Amino acid sequence: MEKWAYETVYFEFRDAFESGMLTYSSCNIDDGASTDVVNLCGACYTSLYVDAIYDGAHHISELKDIWVYSDNKEQFMEYVSLAIADAMDML
Repeated sequence: MEKWAYETVYFEFRDAFESGMLTYSSCNIDDGASTDVVNLCGACYTSLYVDAIYDGAHHISELKDIWVYSDNKEQFMEYVSLAIADAMDML
């Protein structure tokens, strides 16, 4: 799913990704280097978040339904793509 999430960002939002408007990062919750991100999101297991930063604040959404689509790449990418598009509409 990590690979599919990256592919969604890269292929579906290439212009925003290449311009730096949209970023992608992967964090290991057991890695001390990721503590700030883990604390910000409240991550405690394998999960996926979309964070739109506007009005000086983080607006974080956990994509809890990724597990529903874990065996279907097309549906997974569509689900993630819609969440990213919704977040970008807030900017």
